[in-house]
Amino acid sequence: MKRIFTLILSFGFLSGVIAQNVDQFVISGGGNFAADAGSGISLSWTIGETVIATLDNEGSGPILTQGFQQPLSMFTGQIVVVPEGWSGLSSYIDYTTDVSVLMAPIIEDFIILKTLTVVYWPPINNIGPWDSYIGYKIKVENEVSLYFEGTEVTNKVVDLNEGWTIIPVLANHNVSTEDLFGALGTTLEIVKEIAGNGVYWPSQGINFLPFLSPGRAYMVYTYAEASIDYAGLKGLPIEGQFYPEYVNQTPWNDVLPTGTSHTIAVTADALAQVEGLDFGDVIGVFTQEGLCAGTLQLNGYTSSVSLTAFSDDETTKLTDGFDVNEAMTLKLYKPATNEEFVLVAKYDESMQHTNLFAPGGLSKITGLEKSTIGLGDFILRDVELYPNPASTFVTLNVIGQISDKAMLSIYGAEDGKVLREEPLASSQVRLNVSTLPQGVYFVRITDVDRVVVKKLIIQSNK
Repeated sequence: MKRIFTLILSFGFLSGVIAQNVDQFVISGGGNFAADAGSGISLSWTIGETVIATLDNEGSGPILTQGFQQPLSMFTGQIVVVPEGWSGLSSYIDYTTDVSVLMAPIIEDFIILKTLTVVYWPPINNIGPWDSYIGYKIKVENEVSLYFEGTEVTNKVVDLNEGWTIIPVLANHNVSTEDLFGALGTTLEIVKEIAGNGVYWPSQGINFLPFLSPGRAYMVYTYAEASIDYAGLKGLPIEGQFYPEYVNQTPWNDVLPTGTSHTIAVTADALAQVEGLDFGDVIGVFTQEGLCAGTLQLNGYTSSVSLTAFSDDETTKLTDGFDVNEAMTLKLYKPATNEEFVLVAKYDESMQHTNLFAPGGLSKITGLEKSTIGLGDFILRDVELYPNPASTFVTLNVIGQISDKAMLSIYGAEDGKVLREEPLASSQVRLNVSTLPQGVYFVRITDVDRVVVKKLIIQSNK
């Protein structure tokens, strides 16, 4: 079980706070406590005696001793359990050791630690000392524990940049998202989990992230520089609905949550437009190669909901999610009848993004309906480009047949700017690309409800 352990020691009593996504466990008085197997946590104590937490030299975790027993080494600080894969990481401890030293005990499972600008990806280390006032993205091979030795930071204020910021949690207890960000008003756009589906998006009426947990870090988007203050926020039970845990019972692949994502708001009106939508149905967002990179299970929502689409993972050679500016396709799966449909979405054009994936992208779907063409009845199936790379001409060959509604567009991979758009009158055309500067582009073919996007590399023809 993924937990964050915080040990608070004093004369005559021990209290331990264990924060998880949805619950808290408090130990007080005399007694004993044993965590899950493999966690390295085993506590026992008696009222009235001094209790000391020690960090075992063998690396097995904190051990409590009493009375006149002398521990090998004192440990005061925070223990953060980091889950397998990508997640957000922070600490409320005043800790400034180099990140390479912090990660040394877990180096066999460690893959990467990064902020929005710098990275520790051995042997590369652009981060240097740990900074408790920023949040990090981390990826590990297996679940591990990190030990932050020291005392709590006294200054609980975190500065926010205009745009995206990765924030730490500077509290030793869960914190209400609404209480922490309420004072920002319309300056705040969104707070979301790293490698998760939890989203607090007040302008869209969405709160699948009722509280933030110590040890984790979160993505925050604001329209101006601002700050948040953890001081005075209490760790009382917090009401709210988390994004529900999802067990994949679809014919689709399991989604791999990565460190970068695009968030899509789906309005209640859009959901209401889908004929026959039932409790338990699943909406998936797919790459143009047919990979499911995000899911939303419908549990009788009467307000707007969010769908998270995950990017490709830069640390793997396999395709795990979306490329930048890749078109996002939606499908619906109905477990009760084992039916699958393509969904046609209408996007709000006033938002930052629409149906093309962008790191940190924000989109809004205002209309949604089942496609009139079944999954096996697509006219447009695939597209070939050759030669690729190209310098002067490239041949586009459609696999399948196209209708008179087929359109061709070419746009830049970096900025998404459409450079060419025209009807596609034939299943095979020869395109003059000699005027395009050297670089990477996307060629997009749309026909009825089908979209195919292919990467095109232009080499210098000089």
